[in-house]
Amino acid sequence: MKRPSRDKIINPTLNKIQKFTGKKTLVFYSPENEWLFNNPVKISKTNKYFTFEIENKSFKKPNEVLEDLDNAFSHTQLKGKDTYFTCFPYATDNIKISFSSKKISGKINSLLEGKVTDYDNKYLRFVQPLSRTARIGNISNAIDLKTDQEVMYGVGILRLEISNYYFDIFRISENKKEYIFIDSIQKMFFEDFDKITKMFFQAYSYIFGILCGGESYIVSSKSESFELIDKILFRQKPDEKLHDNYIFDSHEIRELKFSKSFFLFPCEIFSNMCNKLVDEEKYQRTLNIIHEANLNVYSLSTCILFSSALETISSLIAKENKGLCPINEDRFANSELITKLTEKVEENTILKEEDKKFIIEKKLPNLNNPTNVDKFESPFIKYKINLPDNFKKALKYRDKYLHGSIPKGNKLGTFRANNFNRAFELQFLVNVLTLKYVGYQGLLKNRSTEMEYYTQKEKGKKDEDITINQSLYYNI
Repeated sequence: MKRPSRDKIINPTLNKIQKFTGKKTLVFYSPENEWLFNNPVKISKTNKYFTFEIENKSFKKPNEVLEDLDNAFSHTQLKGKDTYFTCFPYATDNIKISFSSKKISGKINSLLEGKVTDYDNKYLRFVQPLSRTARIGNISNAIDLKTDQEVMYGVGILRLEISNYYFDIFRISENKKEYIFIDSIQKMFFEDFDKITKMFFQAYSYIFGILCGGESYIVSSKSESFELIDKILFRQKPDEKLHDNYIFDSHEIRELKFSKSFFLFPCEIFSNMCNKLVDEEKYQRTLNIIHEANLNVYSLSTCILFSSALETISSLIAKENKGLCPINEDRFANSELITKLTEKVEENTILKEEDKKFIIEKKLPNLNNPTNVDKFESPFIKYKINLPDNFKKALKYRDKYLHGSIPKGNKLGTFRANNFNRAFELQFLVNVLTLKYVGYQGLLKNRSTEMEYYTQKEKGKKDEDITINQSLYYNI
């Protein structure tokens, strides 16, 4: 039986990038500052960013020169031979003024052919260079990819639905370089495409432990095939970063001989996660905090970050789901208790008006809200997660860390080791809720187990003498 595949044309895109990144000399079109008029701006690509050089024809102070350049790059067109360019605001960085050579140089973190509205109502393609092969084949529903490079990529392309748009996500190799491509299957506005691709990479980073960054490109086309490229833009992001706190590693799961049903991360869950990131600010904030915690190297602040993430995701789940209040919400509303208490407060002759206002506006509306302990336990009850005792204990760490205290106990021997172990326990709790919120059913790694194991190894214990009373992976 022939394997399913999809065709993509990518050579025009790669050629467009190569031409776009060549050296060019431009001039500002009608700049506000006279010294920039007809003053050639030499632009070239170096490593992962663009650089510029311009003659310093100004007699202004250095800070005024920098302000002039920032305004010019952010708000003025740059004319080339047959096209013009613009930049996103705050485009310049690392500017240096040489008084001996009378040259000004610096970095440009964005450069667009035309203006951003030229990319509206077009087919858009995102191109992200990577340091390693993209993990497209680790997601279910990926199929083979054929390209005009005359190369077949096994399980190299995936179609996702995000915010009612369809996207083809695929991996490309060219001249020993690796890329992720993201194609819109419908015409889109740039703002929507930009937001959705950002959320895709946030989900990709969370799941696979790879924060994609450095240079990136978006090309536009009038056709879905991208056989002809209309315009191109460049934008520099923070450099790529890797961490070991990934959610999913297919190779590790296979090595541990789990069931084949766990070998791939579910495509529909990846899509759900992207949709929630687009639609729910609190969910996006949760993943942002998790990213910060995963990259952090300090034990105490890592605990604080994961405690904050637990607070954020728990409050999101509590807000969206009825039944987390101590008293049934309908029964509580029918009791008209708040109305009756409000009347009692208003009738009181001892309380001042500001006292009454405080009680009525600040206290009574929260009468049926769950306590902090209930709020953090309720989501696990909702998702029918029976937490082991050490994780039930870890739920209470949140109050300690967020209020400037540190839990008592010396499980692993040092302040740093104890806090990192608690951080991994908090991380596990946060990951359970973050994944269950988007419908995940599968394996989740418990890194506090590894922490316990290696701490005992460092103390000289042999494998046969090490005792750990918890699992490395849990099926949630």
